[in-house]
Amino acid sequence: MGSRSLVVLARGLVLVPVVAFALSASGCGGSDAPPGTASCTISQMVSNGGLSLSQKICEEGENLSASQVQQLMQECMVNNGFGGADAGISQMGTYAAAPCSHDGALGGCRVTQGGMTVVAWYYQMGTFTSADIQQLCTTAGAQFVSP
Repeated sequence: MGSRSLVVLARGLVLVPVVAFALSASGCGGSDAPPGTASCTISQMVSNGGLSLSQKICEEGENLSASQVQQLMQECMVNNGFGGADAGISQMGTYAAAPCSHDGALGGCRVTQGGMTVVAWYYQMGTFTSADIQQLCTTAGAQFVSP
């Protein structure tokens, strides 16, 4: 597997939880708390044979109820150690009660459902371009967002 294919595979692994969060959190019964913004920055290391790649992706939720913010925080903690060494994937999640940083971002994939918006932001790594992220978003059925 080439390094580019390995990174696209790894990015796809992170996009799935983002979309799953958007779909599951949109059905949550809400509190009357005002909507908020929260994020989870995920740093990943993918190893396959002698090849190792690292990447950073940030999930950003907008218009979240208090229960949805809590759910994102919990999912971010669950992302710590995802995959395990034997799977060749390890990651660390860091929660923030703030939007994702756009410094070094190539673009994001936006999914909106039930009044809630989740954007997965992808950051510069190797030879990847904004066009690569645009293609990833299209493949996943998400809207591309420029940084």
